[in-house]
Amino acid sequence: MKFEIKNRWSGSVQFVAEIEADENALLSVKTGLAVRWGFKTSANLTGANLTEANLTGANLAWANLAGANLTGANLFGANLAWANLTEANLTEAKLFGANLAWANLTEANLFGADLTGANLTEANLTEANLTGANLAWANLAGANLTGAKLFGANLAGANLFGAFMWIGRKKYLLVEDK
Repeated sequence: MKFEIKNRWSGSVQFVAEIEADENALLSVKTGLAVRWGFKTSANLTGANLTEANLTGANLAWANLAGANLTGANLFGANLAWANLTEANLTEAKLFGANLAWANLTEANLFGADLTGANLTEANLTEANLTGANLAWANLAGANLTGAKLFGANLAGANLFGAFMWIGRKKYLLVEDK
């Protein structure tokens, strides 16, 4: 079946995916299948409306999802290593155990997102909104948290070794080697 992915801002059709799904399948399932199809065919995913997409276990390494709306998306165990998620909306996204190593999350909105056990090694979280996010047991080793909003974030058990913030012209390590 053909399934349209629209732009989050203009509402215009961004691409039409060829997916195998029942007409009565959940919208989240169809959207998830369309994203996988789009990634494989190099379709433009920037600024796409992917609200509540089911992307459990998806391999989206190196994907360009800049400005995409992934509000409430299920990215449980997804591979987003090296992905460009600049200015993406991941409000309340389920990123439990996801691989976001070296991902660019500059100015991404991760308000209330579940990043339990996620791998954020060397991720760029400059100016990211992590308000209320669950980062329990997440690996943030070497992550750039300059200007990140962490109000109410759960960092219990998180690995912050080498994570840093720039304040003015000075780099501050959050956890240093003793």
